[in-house]
Amino acid sequence: MWTLQFLGKLQGLLPLLLRALVGASFCFVHGYDKIMGPEGFDAGRAFVADASGAAPAFLLYVAAWTEFLAGFGVLVGLFTRWAAIGILAVMCYAIFGVHWSAGFAAPKGWEMASMYAVMCLCIMALGPGSLSLDRLFFQKAALNE
Repeated sequence: MWTLQFLGKLQGLLPLLLRALVGASFCFVHGYDKIMGPEGFDAGRAFVADASGAAPAFLLYVAAWTEFLAGFGVLVGLFTRWAAIGILAVMCYAIFGVHWSAGFAAPKGWEMASMYAVMCLCIMALGPGSLSLDRLFFQKAALNE
C-alpha cells in the first residue's frame, strides 16, 4: 500500500524551505524594494495601500526596515523566532490596518498577509531547524524546538 511515510525524512528540510520562502520574500521583495528604491527610501512606496495616511511616517521606516532585516534573519536562520515576530507584527498591521476593508480575496484583500502571518507563526513554533545560523551559533537554544 502506498503511504506518505517518506515525508518524515523531509522534516529536517521543511523549516529551511519555509524560512527561505518567507525570508527571501520579505528581505528582497518587500523590504529591500522599500528601503532601496530608485531614489532611496520612499515612504509612499512603503505603505502604498495605506491611502488613509493613518500610519505615522516613522512607522513606515520601522515597517520597511523590519521587513528587510527580519526577512534576512528568517532567511539565514539568525534570531529566527524574534525575526518572525517582527514580520508577524507588520503583517498584523497589514491585515487589520490596510487590507481588512477590501475583504479576504487577493489582490487587495488580506489573504496574502494572513498567509504570511500564519507562516511566521509556524516558523516561531518550529524554530529555525538544523540548517540555520541559530543552530551554528546558539546550538543549545536551537535544539530547544
